[in-house]
Amino acid sequence: MRRTYGRAQKLKSRTTIERLFVQGERLKTFPFLLIFEKFDHKGPNPVKAGFSVPKKNIKSAVGRNRIKRMMKEAFRTNFPEMLYRLPDQYVFMILYIPSKELEYHKIEKGMNTLLETFLTKTGNNETKN
Repeated sequence: MRRTYGRAQKLKSRTTIERLFVQGERLKTFPFLLIFEKFDHKGPNPVKAGFSVPKKNIKSAVGRNRIKRMMKEAFRTNFPEMLYRLPDQYVFMILYIPSKELEYHKIEKGMNTLLETFLTKTGNNETKN
């Protein structure tokens, strides 16, 4: 399976994002806050994800964009193993919490922990055969 984060996996719909912030469940594991909701988005992938780094925490646009690139890379590399465990479709919004830039290995470790916690919380934590 290709490890990509392409157009079909990106959360772009403004109405879906607004609905997600109002109705979505929250899950916090440092350095991220995951807001998710079970949502049939009629796409080929089980998850559509969006990433956000608040301007309040990271003032520099260059810094925010760098963090988002690292978040997307960590998501892209860790998600395919978890893909097979999701029977339903979800929408995700992943927010970066710290007020300083972390190193990539800490972001990757946090993303892996976040996704594993999500699977445990939703009851999809069976191992694949």
